[in-house]
Amino acid sequence: MKEDQSLSSLSRIFLLLVIVLTICLVGAFYYVSSDTRQDRIRDLSYTASVIKRYYEISFKQWGLTLQSLGKRLMEIETDSARERYADAALRIYQNELLAFGLAKPDGETLVFRASYQVDSLIDLTASSKTKRSFLLAKESKTVTLGECYYFGLVEDWIWPVRMPIYDEKENLIAVNTSGINYQRLISDLDDFGFNPDFSVHIINQDFGTTQLKYPLEEVQYRDVLGSDQYRYTGARKEVVKQGFQILEADEPFDGLPVLAISSFIEPINHEIIVSLPKTILKQEIFDRLKIFLIAYFILLLGSALLFVFVRRNMTKSLAGERNERANLESMIESTNEIFGLFDRNFKLVAFNSAFDQAARINDGKPLHKGMNLLEEMSSGEHSKRFRSYFMRAFKGEKFNVMETYPAPDGSELIYEFTYNPTYHEGEVVGLSFFAKDVTKEKHDQAQLEKYNKNLEKLVNERTEALEEKNRELTKGYEKIKETQQQLIKAEKMASLGVLAAGIGHEINNPLNFIRHGAEGLEVELKKWKGYPENKASEFFHAIYEGVNRSAEIVQGISHFSRGGSKLDEKCDLEEILNNSLSIAGTRFNSKQIEVLKSYDVHEPTILGSDGKLHQVFTNMIVNAEQAIKEKGTISLSITEDENSIHVSVQDDGIGMSKKTLKSLTDPFFTTKEPGEGTGLGLFISQMIIEEHNGKLEVSSTLGQGSRFTISFPKSTLA
Repeated sequence: MKEDQSLSSLSRIFLLLVIVLTICLVGAFYYVSSDTRQDRIRDLSYTASVIKRYYEISFKQWGLTLQSLGKRLMEIETDSARERYADAALRIYQNELLAFGLAKPDGETLVFRASYQVDSLIDLTASSKTKRSFLLAKESKTVTLGECYYFGLVEDWIWPVRMPIYDEKENLIAVNTSGINYQRLISDLDDFGFNPDFSVHIINQDFGTTQLKYPLEEVQYRDVLGSDQYRYTGARKEVVKQGFQILEADEPFDGLPVLAISSFIEPINHEIIVSLPKTILKQEIFDRLKIFLIAYFILLLGSALLFVFVRRNMTKSLAGERNERANLESMIESTNEIFGLFDRNFKLVAFNSAFDQAARINDGKPLHKGMNLLEEMSSGEHSKRFRSYFMRAFKGEKFNVMETYPAPDGSELIYEFTYNPTYHEGEVVGLSFFAKDVTKEKHDQAQLEKYNKNLEKLVNERTEALEEKNRELTKGYEKIKETQQQLIKAEKMASLGVLAAGIGHEINNPLNFIRHGAEGLEVELKKWKGYPENKASEFFHAIYEGVNRSAEIVQGISHFSRGGSKLDEKCDLEEILNNSLSIAGTRFNSKQIEVLKSYDVHEPTILGSDGKLHQVFTNMIVNAEQAIKEKGTISLSITEDENSIHVSVQDDGIGMSKKTLKSLTDPFFTTKEPGEGTGLGLFISQMIIEEHNGKLEVSSTLGQGSRFTISFPKSTLA
């Protein structure tokens, strides 16, 4: 199977190479076709532009010349003098003109001279072709061209040229009716020397007839010139710049496909078409493709020969591998121990019948080459363990392990595995392993060890159990002592709060005595003559400031110490926050702390417990003060949004880690030194906030400070 896969892979590679070469050839064909076509279009465009320009200049010059000659003839009064002048003009332009004449507007001939002397010019209105070209000339202001025809009087082809003659008042007085030598036009095209494969076709747009077809055998003129065989069938036009069009169609005279450039000679209303047979274009493309075709077939032939050579050698090599594999299979079947051979993808390369039989008994699955045994094991735990063993062997380690494996009857089989890395050219390419069933030996050995160690095990178990109980009792005792100390501290704080409330009430009386005494003393002193009012007022201001400050502290203590479990008091959050600052502010003396206030809510009052809220805010401000080492700022703010009122206490102190933030409201958790805190402040504050249907949010960054925000729903507003 592996041999078939290798040969199949080789065939796919060869097929892919053929496809790539073919795609390259097709790409070259499209490139060469497009490039050749563009080259021919440029050549055709250049040829058409040269011929177009030549005829525009030539017929413009002919118009001026014939107009000048015509006006001169009209000035001559006698017929004989006109004939002599016409003969002279014909001799001067004998290489270009076959005939020269002048007719009245009604068609009557005034003078006519030809290369061969004739008596008169035929009546211009006698035939349909001469008549319509004469009538067209009468309506024009510039030179016009009639239809080419064979003129027997001069035994040659004539391209009629008509030039109307006007007097000074723009009245038509005559029409110059000359004829250009058609052979002269053919000779001019010969002198251009353009590509002999090109054809030139000039069509009279006024009459829809062919005026010139070049090259063309002279005997074919009578069938072509002046005929209406001018239409290109199946035409597909593509507009290009400068008034030219690309034309792909069938040539009207021989019906062969052509590539052409079409344009108009505006002054004489003629269309010029320069064409190239597509057969020649295809031949040019084929000539340019020859090198690609030769290279394609050479590469194709080389690839085929290489494919045959490689396939033959691969077949020989695979035959040798089959023989080696047969010898290997014979060797591994000679042992009764389990044997397996794996590649680096954990796929089974070879195995013996003992391995297959063990797999059928233990997993109920037959083995086959290419299976990933680790993925198809019944136990994911065993698969994970064996994978680690395989990885050790892949790193070049040779080792033995003991492994238990569940049997179908519920018992356990014990195998001794030997792992050996396999090498190829110095690199580990897989592993082999041997497994021996040592279940009976291990069970016997385990039973003996069990009897020998049973007593020692029992003693150790009892000793370990007693030691564990002792450790648990010691740990519990330490926990009780720690909890006791915390509760004692909490009780002290509660008692101190009650005592502070009583002391605060008693201090109010002396403060009132001091205030009233100072006020009376100030009134009496002002009655004395020579009383230094400015200096004395400073002292009295200091006394009043001290009394007011003391009163604020006493008021804050009284609020802080208020009890009550009901949440029906009207609590002014701004007033409570200021009272809490008065209480905690006594701790700021040893530090340089600036307090910033931002109260954006007017009279923020909620229903709750005044004393408990004092306790919460005082705790927040004290924590902020303790977070500042020597100098810093504490910001107090009250804001609101659509649903809540927010009270924030922010400091720029030492901040907290993420680990500390997770345990911040746990009971008895503290980061302070022993004796500085109980670890209950934020725990109790959290409980009080939840009682008020509020929410506490804490954000902090080490080294940058912390922000505590308490949000009360507007549903609690008083």
